[in-house]
Amino acid sequence: MSVLINKFNIKDIIGKVLIIHDMPDDFTSQPSGNSGTKIACGKIEKGF
Repeated sequence: MSVLINKFNIKDIIGKVLIIHDMPDDFTSQPSGNSGTKIACGKIEKGF
């Protein structure tokens, strides 16, 4: 999957962690926005 977004620069996300849930975030509930089960995660690292 590819996701294009212009809210971040590459240098801002290197070393951060991405978590993908099985439902959309409701942007209200905390801590995970009632977004369901975590289905994938990973650390964003600088490539070669």
